[in-house]
Amino acid sequence: MAHGEQVRAAVDATLRAWGTLDCAVNPAGVEDATRELLDEDDPLYDSTMDTNVRGVWHCMRAQITQMLQQPGGGSVVNASSGAGLVGSARSAVYGASKHAVIGLTRGAALQYARRGIRVNVVCPSGVQTPMAERIVAFFPGGPPSASGARYPLGRYSTAQEIASGILWLCSPGAASAIGSVLTIDAGFTAA
Repeated sequence: MAHGEQVRAAVDATLRAWGTLDCAVNPAGVEDATRELLDEDDPLYDSTMDTNVRGVWHCMRAQITQMLQQPGGGSVVNASSGAGLVGSARSAVYGASKHAVIGLTRGAALQYARRGIRVNVVCPSGVQTPMAERIVAFFPGGPPSASGARYPLGRYSTAQEIASGILWLCSPGAASAIGSVLTIDAGFTAA
């Protein structure tokens, strides 16, 4: 959703279907290639930043605009990554984009908290998905974290575990979570 008009259309469709936009989740992201910094080129940088940062920025602008117009405000949850909390040896650009998502989240959280809008971010690391399978397949013999075997939990997180954290951040139980970074990463960033 790197294009603002697509995001506005999605918000409008949500309003037609449900009447309000109480919660919004911005999980889109691209992890394009595993390269060293000197091998990362302009097209890779542009694609990664447009999807991972500009996309979240456009989504929040459309979502928060709507939430400001309705009683009760709303909750926005963005998706960053463990790579937004530590360095990423696989891709400096990807890591930078995920650090930026945390910065956007915290800035918006501070700006809109008193107007009834909560903005938070989840940071998964390895998750049992096709993207993780592609990363593992890229490395002959598997990367050090293949399938999460070397994570403190001994495995990657599941998509359901990430979704449960997102649902909590959207719930009334997280009413005082403002600009929070919820790390759900099987212990990856704790190691």
